[in-house]
Amino acid sequence: MRNRYGRALYGLAATVAVTTTLGLTAAGVATASTTAAKPDVTPACTYGQYCSDPLFNVQFGIQYFQSNNTGRLSPGAPISLAYANSNNPGEDWRVTLQSTVYDLYHLGWVSSAIELHYRTHFAFEVMWTPYGVETNLCRGLAKNAYEGETVTLQPCGSFPRTLWIVGNNIFPADHAAHTAKAAITPYYAGNELISAASVNPSVPYILTAGGSTFGEDPFAPLQVDQQTADDGVLNPSQGWCTASVAYPYNSPPFESPDPGTSITPPTIGPPTYTANSPCFPLIQILFPTRTAG
Repeated sequence: MRNRYGRALYGLAATVAVTTTLGLTAAGVATASTTAAKPDVTPACTYGQYCSDPLFNVQFGIQYFQSNNTGRLSPGAPISLAYANSNNPGEDWRVTLQSTVYDLYHLGWVSSAIELHYRTHFAFEVMWTPYGVETNLCRGLAKNAYEGETVTLQPCGSFPRTLWIVGNNIFPADHAAHTAKAAITPYYAGNELISAASVNPSVPYILTAGGSTFGEDPFAPLQVDQQTADDGVLNPSQGWCTASVAYPYNSPPFESPDPGTSITPPTIGPPTYTANSPCFPLIQILFPTRTAG
């Protein structure tokens, strides 16, 4: 964790190494069954843990990813969705685990009401990292959450306005009901991404796509709206998941064989995008191994 956007961890035990696999393919957990590549992040962002797997919205599908379309490197830049594009640095982001909501409350960063409802959940910051470069600007809110507030870049560490809590997953329990109602094909699982700046966490403010609670514009700025559901099924514009990619050959980039050899070139074709399952892989808390002596 970098000091400038991980200050909530100061109060945690220094002997505990906390690692998040929340869409970090470099950790080898989120996409263990696919080629070692990240979809639609710029080439400079594919190494190590510079960037995380891209985030897409359940309603609009895996072809649209979270993006800073304006390219502005300043607080207040709106965040929206954009077509999957490996040449768009606006789609380069890094997810950073801050801690559990319980810990953050005892460090004074979230309210008692948030702690009461989500104490066992994990909270994260999401930094914009174009080409893998840190900007110290995170997805957040300019004020405490209110209905329809636009999600923008904010200085990382502006707790609780830059903290996001991974909520419940609407798959598989609601799969049949949701598919029947919305006729979404293919259907993706999805988690709520709850703003830790919600004033009334009984009906929390959730990251929402489409321009409104039931909007249909994938390119509208993201916003927060209170949780909505139809017969207990979460509004798909408030469901989120991360994606991985598989190529039709073994390991990109493919090196051509020497002239005169009989090696058959690999099959070429477009990559296949796959929703991670689970959408936000579990958190691993790794304790150091005690050595003798």
